[in-house]
Formats: sequence, structure tokens, C-alpha cells
Amino acid sequence: MNDIVPALREIADRKGSFYLSELAENVDEAYKQHKAHFFDLDLYCTREGNDYHLRKISVESLGRIGDISELLPGKLPANVEAAIESYIKSKFGRGWNRGDSGQRLREAVMRQKERYWSAAAGKYSALDMAAYLLYHFPVYFCQFQYLLYDLLAGGLLKNKICMADIGAGPGTITLAAMDFFSRLAGTGNKGNPVPILLKIVSVERSEEAIGCYRHLTSELGTPNVLIEEPRRESVLSMKSDLPTDVDLVVFSNVLSELGDNQASRARAVTSLLKNANSNVTVMLIEPADRTNSTRLRATQGMLMRKGFTLYSPCTMIWGRACQPDNCWSFEDFGSIEAPGFMKKIAGAGEPYKYMNTDMKASYAILRKDGTVKRPYRAMRTKFMPLSQLSKNTGKVVNIAVAIMSSNIGDELDLLYKICDGSTPVPCYLAAPRHHLSGSRKDILRAGYGDIVEVYCTLVRYNKKHNAYNMLVTGSTEVRLVV
Repeated sequence: MNDIVPALREIADRKGSFYLSELAENVDEAYKQHKAHFFDLDLYCTREGNDYHLRKISVESLGRIGDISELLPGKLPANVEAAIESYIKSKFGRGWNRGDSGQRLREAVMRQKERYWSAAAGKYSALDMAAYLLYHFPVYFCQFQYLLYDLLAGGLLKNKICMADIGAGPGTITLAAMDFFSRLAGTGNKGNPVPILLKIVSVERSEEAIGCYRHLTSELGTPNVLIEEPRRESVLSMKSDLPTDVDLVVFSNVLSELGDNQASRARAVTSLLKNANSNVTVMLIEPADRTNSTRLRATQGMLMRKGFTLYSPCTMIWGRACQPDNCWSFEDFGSIEAPGFMKKIAGAGEPYKYMNTDMKASYAILRKDGTVKRPYRAMRTKFMPLSQLSKNTGKVVNIAVAIMSSNIGDELDLLYKICDGSTPVPCYLAAPRHHLSGSRKDILRAGYGDIVEVYCTLVRYNKKHNAYNMLVTGSTEVRLVV
């Protein structure tokens, strides 16, 4: 059996497609023993009857695979929901949501919410872990899949992916990636399956979290996903290196636990990536509240000064790096359907306290090779930088800006945060709904990070908030840059 790996390599190179029974009599035993080698050998495996069909894939970009918006989740997949409830039952019994255990879990959920707002570092007990799964896991799982979809739409994902989940916790990011790529492989391009190989390495300091990670990944494992044993290390003092061929490194809700020391937060990222290739994508995700969001932007700025390029959500419209240290911006991905286990724990009095279905997150996607999502640059002959607004208050000007929020006004008077990277002073696009006709409807079409060119907008200064409002009038023209 030990000689099968060279044989796998030889037959894969020679035939490209073969069955495991050609190399071993006990195919199930051979599969269990050598599955870990399939990723390195570029072998995609499917179960066919009593055998395993192996195909050598050509590693390439997935490109833009048509309309696969059905991959965007509106709720947790049924198998993930079942696995989480199974884990909670294993810790707290079948009646976990009732009596003393239910009360303890509800109290732990409330502590989790306080920890979210304070960005305190987590030291997880079984009770804390269950509370995280009940309250935070569903939205974190689903919103990460929206970010994966964004990478896919931008052509940044290959059919063979090595991902690192840093500060993995119970495996939220890992499980979301497993589900996303498994469904993508099944959906494919116009109904044709796309073979995808995925390897995930993870770093987590909590033994309780690692135990939960093992439980959930073992229940939800699939043939073409290789899950390495989690490395029990602190993000700040890792002694082991990430694989040199890592494609995607995700820091999800972990840098916030390092406090307000921007140098330490940036160093945690750069030290892990010192041996990574130039095509690596780095994703930083943090809660949407002001404290965590602005800390993320400050870390983003420091990493850009260290040579990283910001892929998204921001665009350097005037070709120079911004100073985002006090920038508060986040994306609203919408809401998900509350999973059954969340409804169960919320079944007591004041259920709203235990429901968490809004997906909002601050994030930064960085690259080392200069790739950006929107390579747009404004022309000085047509547009004025926002940094010049103080000299033009009360005047009508043309601007090119990125939309950096959803509507934060009301239904009649819409208000959007805007940015062109030229000023730290907050700027907003104010659009009365009765003016949203003709080209001005493009404001409604613009998503988070999208660029709009706005012609003939009136500059107004808000002295109380030290901010500028760009007023959309009946004379304003808007063009969404696509």
C-alpha cells in the first residue's frame, strides 16, 4: 500500500483518468489512506459505484463562470445547520435549549454580544463556543460566501485552491469555503460540473475551538476537500510557516482581538505572508461597528504602505493611496433566514435579543501583485477631487467617487457615503428621491464600492459634523462606471 503514491503519480501522468481499483484491491482503505495526496497530485475524485474515479485536472483560473448568483446564500445549508445542532447536543444534551442549559446558553449569547462590541479577545469554553455558534456563526458563514463570490466574479479563484483560515475558531470560514466550492463544483458553467480541489490549513489557539473545528469538518467533509489538522498557535507568535503555494489567506474577526496596536496587527499579517507567492489574496474581515471598522482601515493603510495593493472595496480614483485611519465604512449584504437552532434559543422571552440575521461587515481584500478590482482613474480635466471642496462650497462641480455605504438616509432623502481617496473629511451624496429620474437612477443601481461620475452637483458644507454633502438636483447627471 505504501508504494501506491508513486503509482498514482505515474498512472495520472500517463492516463489522466483512471479508477483506484487499478492500483488497489481494497479501494475504500486505499482512499482513506491516500486521499491527502490527491491535492498535490492534481487528482479530482468522484465515487462511482464501488470504486473511485480519479481525473488529473489542468490547474487554471475559474474565470467568470456565467450567472451563478444562486450560490449566494439566504440561509445556512441544511447539512451545516444539522451539524451545528448535533455539536450543541453533544455538549448540552437533547434538551439543550430548555431548562438550566437553555438559560446558561442565553446568558452566554448575551456575553458574546458584549464581546463583539468591545472587541475583547476570546478564551472559549464549551459554553462560549456554543453561544458563538448559536448567534454569530450563521451571518459570518453567509457573508464570507458573498466575499468568495466577489473573488470568483473578479477572476481571482483557480480550480485548485490552498486557503489559510487564520484564527479559525470553530471553522466558520473553513466550512463556508467547503460549502461554497462544493456547490460551485456541482453548478459549474451552464450546468457542466467544474472539478475543484481545495486544501485548507488553519491556525487557532483555543483547544475548545479546535475540538469544535474537528467535529464540524469531519461531519461535513467531501472527497475533494483536504482539511489539515489545525495548528494550535497564536496569530502573534506563529512558529510554523504557511504553505508557499497558499492562494487565499483569511483573517476573519481575529485582528480585532489584537487591540489598537496597528503595528502589531500589520505585523501579524506580514509575518505570516513572508514566504507567500505574489499571487496570494489576503482578506481581512471585521465587525461593522465604528471601533472595529476604523481599526481595520488603519491596518489596511499600514499594509498598503508596506507594499500591498488594495483590491477592494476601495479604489484609488486619483492614483494615490488614501489615509483611511478614521474611515468607517462597511458593506450591508442583506439578511438571512434565522436557522432553526437560533429560533429555538430565542423561544423564551424577548426573542429579539438572540436573533442575529443582518449581514454587515467591514473588509479589505489585498494583493501583492498590484491587481485591483476597479482600475478606474479620474481625469482632472473633467472632475474635481473631493479634497478641493472647501474651496468650492456653494458651487456646482463634477466629481468621480466610489459609493461606500448603502442608503443611510431615509426613503425620501437618500444619503450615501462617498470617497475618492483624496481627503479624510467625510463626504456624502445627498439625493432627494423626487430627483431620481433619468440618469440619476444610476445612484440606485450602484453597489458598495461601485464608482459613479456625478455631473453638476451642488457642494454644501455641514459645519456641525465637519462634512460635505454633494446635493443631487434636477440638473445633475449621473453615470455608473461599469
